[in-house]
Amino acid sequence: MGADQFDEFEPKERSHKLSFFNWWFFSIFFGTLFSNTFLVYIQDKVSWTVGYALPTLGLAVLVLVFLLRSSFYRHKLPSGSPITRILQVLVAAGRKWKVHVLDDPKELHELNMEDYASNGRNRIDHSSALSFLDKAAIKTGQTSSWMLCTVTQVEETKQMIKMIPILITTIIPSTLIVQASTLFIKQGTTLNRRMGPHFEIPPASLTSFITIFMLLSIVPYDRLFVPAIRRYTKNPRGITMLQRLGIGIKNLLVC
Repeated sequence: MGADQFDEFEPKERSHKLSFFNWWFFSIFFGTLFSNTFLVYIQDKVSWTVGYALPTLGLAVLVLVFLLRSSFYRHKLPSGSPITRILQVLVAAGRKWKVHVLDDPKELHELNMEDYASNGRNRIDHSSALSFLDKAAIKTGQTSSWMLCTVTQVEETKQMIKMIPILITTIIPSTLIVQASTLFIKQGTTLNRRMGPHFEIPPASLTSFITIFMLLSIVPYDRLFVPAIRRYTKNPRGITMLQRLGIGIKNLLVC
């Protein structure tokens, strides 16, 4: 919903969208820090009832604000299930598996830029990866959506298929991340957590150190690193999403 508030066809808004998720995570980490410190301390030292009542009250206020301001949001009409669009490409390419892949991608079926702009969507240019899926966009006289797909639809399917190896490789790092909320807390119960004669850090608050590091790293990354590295890579994001994933996973495994 947050990403939908930016117009892809407006250069200024498109650039702001690149930083949106950084600051979206910043707000989430800030809330996580609040819950891991203040709320956990209340639950541990005062009352579980009060500890759960405060976030419940905060959630009620946020829902009310969301409902009152929802009329000002940009709403994108549903365009169908993405799974259906992917299946259409796979079925169309399978039905035309005997058809020879065209050498000129301009001969493949595609809509005009105006058609995409009117629906608030972007057209994706043809790529050479997974070329057997291009058969779904070859014109054979049949116009059924299960026999003929656009190049953009084919490229969307390619992007989703190429995400499968990333999904598989992130299983191991994901199991390590879970330790922060399970094993780390269990280990924390065995530590000396006293700070002074009257204060003791709750075990569940030890995960706050991870959150603090995230909060401290997002600001220099978005304001210093991205603008500096963008001059060399010519990438609006500074580095690609795959590079960000690779660096993050590598650091996680090293730690």
